[in-house]
Amino acid sequence: MFCTNCGDKIEENVKFCSNCGKPLASTSLMSNIPQNKNMIDTFQIIAADEKYCFSCGSVIKKVAEMCPKCGVNPNNRSNTLAIDVYCTSCGKTIKKEAATCPFCGVMQEGNTRKNKTTAILLCLFTAIGHRFYVGKIGTAILMGVIYLFAFFFFGMAAVIEEMAIVGLILMLGWLIWWIIDIVGIGTGRFLDKQGNPLKKI
Repeated sequence: MFCTNCGDKIEENVKFCSNCGKPLASTSLMSNIPQNKNMIDTFQIIAADEKYCFSCGSVIKKVAEMCPKCGVNPNNRSNTLAIDVYCTSCGKTIKKEAATCPFCGVMQEGNTRKNKTTAILLCLFTAIGHRFYVGKIGTAILMGVIYLFAFFFFGMAAVIEEMAIVGLILMLGWLIWWIIDIVGIGTGRFLDKQGNPLKKI
């Protein structure tokens, strides 16, 4: 099964895409409350100042710096070696890399997010370093290749004049892409590989 919004592969019977967070069907959050009597025993209502520990699933205070049951820092989910973790909002098992819970649609806490200031400085002074920084390796390499080919064709223009036009087209394409990234980082629309927004200092 694939998300109709971003095309990412998703599990069956989920209400939200774990990659982009878009709802997969028109359903209210109340539909996520277990209706089966056997399931109701494991369903737990938590207070506004509480959340689920991503590591063991225990209910803990949102301000807690350490889970009292498993001893894990609940604000550093990205450092865990586990493949599956618990949603901090509804307590269901989800993939560690999920930016949002596919069951309740809530953005997950505890992922170490990349810094916006670092990203914009890398973009300004290295041209492509910001994409490596956020984990978008493939597009970073592609951006670098376009940049190098633009200069290559400009260099070849001394031998073949038509090459200058190709170099100019490539350079303009790269420049537009670079400006879009700069604006995206500045406005908060530029996301990391996991789909998380960059954090401010």
